[in-house]
Amino acid sequence: MSTDRILRWIETGEHVFDTDISDCKVASNTMETETAAPEYTASIRQDEESGASTHSSDELLIGYDNDLLIPSNDQIIQSCHRGTRIWNTYVTCASQPSAYIPQECLDPYTLLQNIPPLPSNLPRQRTISGQALWYVPHPELEPEQRRRHSKDTPDDDTWNPENVYNTQKTFSLSIDKPTKCRISSRSCHNDKGPNCMAVLTLCWAYIITARFLEMQRRLIRYSSTRLTPVLSHTFKPEPGNIVLHLESASEDLVRWLCALLAPGLGWVVKGPLPPWIVHYDEDTRFDITTDISFDFQDNEQAPSSNKATELLMEFCLLRNIGPLENGMLQQPTEAFLAALALPFYNALNLQPQLPTPKFSIGTQEYPSPIYIRDYVKNLPYFMPLFICPASLGSVIWSIFWEPGIECNLVSVWFASILTVISPVIEAYDMEMLAKIFAFRRIQAGLLWRAILNLGDLKVLDMITSYLKSHEERLGGSLSAPDIDIAVWTGSYQSFLDEDISDSYSGSTTQVPRSDILRHRFNFRLGEPCYVRFGWQPFGYAIMDQIEPDLWPRLKSGCSRKYKHWVWWLRDKDGRMIAQIERGFRHDETQYTDCFPKKSHIESTQANIDVPYKIMLAPSKLATWSVMNLGAREASGDRSLEATLIAGIREHQWFADSRGI
Repeated sequence: MSTDRILRWIETGEHVFDTDISDCKVASNTMETETAAPEYTASIRQDEESGASTHSSDELLIGYDNDLLIPSNDQIIQSCHRGTRIWNTYVTCASQPSAYIPQECLDPYTLLQNIPPLPSNLPRQRTISGQALWYVPHPELEPEQRRRHSKDTPDDDTWNPENVYNTQKTFSLSIDKPTKCRISSRSCHNDKGPNCMAVLTLCWAYIITARFLEMQRRLIRYSSTRLTPVLSHTFKPEPGNIVLHLESASEDLVRWLCALLAPGLGWVVKGPLPPWIVHYDEDTRFDITTDISFDFQDNEQAPSSNKATELLMEFCLLRNIGPLENGMLQQPTEAFLAALALPFYNALNLQPQLPTPKFSIGTQEYPSPIYIRDYVKNLPYFMPLFICPASLGSVIWSIFWEPGIECNLVSVWFASILTVISPVIEAYDMEMLAKIFAFRRIQAGLLWRAILNLGDLKVLDMITSYLKSHEERLGGSLSAPDIDIAVWTGSYQSFLDEDISDSYSGSTTQVPRSDILRHRFNFRLGEPCYVRFGWQPFGYAIMDQIEPDLWPRLKSGCSRKYKHWVWWLRDKDGRMIAQIERGFRHDETQYTDCFPKKSHIESTQANIDVPYKIMLAPSKLATWSVMNLGAREASGDRSLEATLIAGIREHQWFADSRGI
């Protein structure tokens, strides 16, 4: 037996393996752009949820009264009505012709909250690792010991048992190949005004990349791939080509756009490819025209991030790209978010399909978009969230998570959502879908806007797949909740992100299983623990049934609190050093009032029918995940009986279970 298998046996008590653990990596503490996370998810499903995967993919959820796990018909009907009412409200709000999306939904800084910046001296390597430090109260400690540790300062090196590191995460700093994008005739934008997303997104991708390389102290230079500008008065357009008139733009802007819009990579860098490298494919053809002749110079220096920022602002003024009305994002901001999401597309083999440009021909002049400079200044804070597909995935798929929905009712909740938004998906109305998600949840809605703006219709299939099977694609999911990313963005993803609901005492007191699992999770915070879904456990257990290890915490009702993030770096002598980061709100106090946690929408009453089909898979998988989490006591001992549900091992959903 290999060392990896022995460690797995010691850690989980499982000694049956479908795949060698060394082939899967450890996705619970690894967040790379490679396919490791989906492979590990598949392994988890095989090892921990073999029984849950035995149902037919088209099996329906049928209610039973007085069942241990399966919800009753009344519960199904009530949950279905609740979900349909809530999501119908979002659709109604998004459908109003004059509806204004809340201002917070239009502000990228809403995402940042506690996000740490990438180090200003970013290592020239393929990955970077870090950990979150949490304060987890230990009421079981002696009072004097707790008082002594309470005086510790945040930077104190003194060991404090109540300061607990979560598992280490590794972020990829490179991709294997550039992202190729193309122009699509289908637009997810309002077609009434000009649309420059096809140009602005490539501009932003370059700026982000240039800033990233500057943090690594690496050079960027123009390549031999470029467009050749043509004088306007001699130009004869070719069918299918996109014409961009730059008139009397500066030579630097003309040169830059000739590189960015070429069918190939117009600039190069030595070493690993940064995550935001993108270019148009060979079938996309731009023609750039100018009023004055233009000659390329040998060995021209590609612009720095600051210089490119000024060129972007020049282009916005040249093409009259100004603020839009009716509560919509400004196009430079939309392109900024879309460009940041490019690593997510790259990792999932999606292809950006940007709308055919529609340039302004009016004479209206807009003020210079100076806010762009602030975006560039704060790029190190935006990068960690977008650099890793798993972190971004944990936020976007939490758009469908709802506090208080119990795990065995997930199928009903998903069915109600799919019933409401299916017409929008079937109409390929990505603009409407983005609005619905904006009203649903602010931070996740902003990220969905970015992903939908990149235009690949496969994303719509992923949404449908997720709501039918609880997985957005075959071969694994990037939807697992993450407590660190949730506190970074201020957007809850799981019942584990919620505070302990109460304190408990007395041997016959009923304790919600949700609080039991929160305390157990906190008790073993920092140990590898893959939480596949964030749905709430159902039911209660008697205090006497719960392991005594948890009693002090149950009596105190204590919750964990996030402290800060630590990047693990090496100094010039190769020694490991900890770089502490307290996050955007701490560092940039002028933005502290921009971070609401809840949607503005409340559900309204409506008479609706129950969807005809409610698939079994989401509820069964979610219940299995919760039971698997609940099968581990605070001490680490694993047993299905630790779920404190009498007779669970005989239940039909667990008839084929193993390893628990």
